[in-house]
Amino acid sequence: MIYIPTNIRYLRKLKGLKQRELAEKLNVKAHSICQYEIGTNAPTIDNLVKLSDLFNVSIEQFVRIDLSYLSD
Repeated sequence: MIYIPTNIRYLRKLKGLKQRELAEKLNVKAHSICQYEIGTNAPTIDNLVKLSDLFNVSIEQFVRIDLSYLSD
C-alpha cells in the first residue's frame, strides 16, 4: 500500500500549513495539493523529494509507512 495521500495531509497539518501554503512551497496550485491528499493525483518525483525534505522524512517512509500512526 502507498501512503502518500495520508502522509501529505497528516504532515501538512502537523506543520500547521494550509493546502495553499504547501502549494506555494512546491510551486503548484492548491488544487494539486487537494488531489494529492485524496489520491486522485500524485506528486511528481521532484515534488516528492521536496515534500520529504520539507517534512524531514525519507522518501521510503513517506511512501511506505502510514506516519499518522506514529502520533498515537
